[in-house]
Amino acid sequence: MQKIKILAIGALLLSGLALAACSTASPLTGTSWALVELGGAAPLPGVAVTLVISDEGIGGSDGCNHYSGSASIQGNGFGVDPNLISTLMACEDPIMRQADAYRAALLQAETYRLEGGQLALLGADGNPLAVFRAE
Repeated sequence: MQKIKILAIGALLLSGLALAACSTASPLTGTSWALVELGGAAPLPGVAVTLVISDEGIGGSDGCNHYSGSASIQGNGFGVDPNLISTLMACEDPIMRQADAYRAALLQAETYRLEGGQLALLGADGNPLAVFRAE
């Protein structure tokens, strides 16, 4: 009986370590980020685009729909699983185009830079795809 308890405790500790290793815990978690630049341009006025990063993944609003999904954040590496879940609201054409460009930027991001209260998601070339400010 004692061996079973020891094995069970060991299994719990190992599973906790495994979960910690898969976590997206980073300096980005626990903050809501508001989009201030997309592809080098300001976002549409009055259209809130947000990114929230937690240990469970990412979520927010693309300005039209709410989205969520898995992300991998290690060191300054940033990757989003392409199977994002999203509501399916229809919005005016300019908002839909911006939402599509925003989701594309999320999926293309490979690294990030955190500086002065701003988060920049960077593409393979190191250039900013999307820039956010902490809310």
